[in-house]
Amino acid sequence: MNAALSIPTPKLLYVHDNLTPFVRERYGENSTEYDLSKRFLKYVQSQPHVKIGTIDEELSGLIAQTCPLKFDVTFGFGYKGEEIAELLHGRWGSFPNIIRLDITRIEKEGSKEYVLVSKTDKSIEDQIAETGDIRSCALIDDVLYTGFTMKSIIEKLPMDKIESCHLFFTRGLTETKKEFEDMGCTVHIGMPLAGKIEVDASTISTMNLITEGAIRTNDGDLTYCDRPQWMEAWFPNDTDIIMHLCQSIMHLLKSVSIEERKVKPHVFATK
Repeated sequence: MNAALSIPTPKLLYVHDNLTPFVRERYGENSTEYDLSKRFLKYVQSQPHVKIGTIDEELSGLIAQTCPLKFDVTFGFGYKGEEIAELLHGRWGSFPNIIRLDITRIEKEGSKEYVLVSKTDKSIEDQIAETGDIRSCALIDDVLYTGFTMKSIIEKLPMDKIESCHLFFTRGLTETKKEFEDMGCTVHIGMPLAGKIEVDASTISTMNLITEGAIRTNDGDLTYCDRPQWMEAWFPNDTDIIMHLCQSIMHLLKSVSIEERKVKPHVFATK
């Protein structure tokens, strides 16, 4: 792997577990698949700097933040953003007009930089333009990390005409949150992670460790497990065991499509 893509071991690695809920729902608690996923999670959370989090905890943190406004339009980033928006609308009634932006980021070769592209025949600009005039908007994604995706979308919005812009994330870095607050946005995070990005805090999901497409490159889709240096940084105590378990889970789930692996937040948020 290119050395430019190496990362430090953070003081806190917040691991969003969306793998074991999915496996439990699909295969049952007495299945081989569920036993393997629990063993995998046991090794992950045994790392002294790791904290395991769930969608329930993250959504509870967001729901506790009162949001009385009704927005002209709400942009959900991909299926996750759309479903989070729908769930929050059910609690707040703030998002009557939810638009899913079909977007993804592609990693530039040999660097930590990305390009944001549309996943459909419609450009990102055309997807946004379909909403018409916007005076207030909400932008919803699951994770706030570097802020690349959010910044890329904000740059395409008519911000000079938007009077109120709120951003919502289930988890995210407070360092990056401040950058958007300095831009005049109001930012809501269900599970805020304090400190300097990558050094003090980082976040990943268990599903991204074993799902191709977690990293998109011009040469094809990858899992996080396909980046050994990342795995060594995140899980320095049991790297080989965790990578082996990742491969075993990938083998067991190889017949499950990417679409089927999408964990719907509302399925687990009410349990």
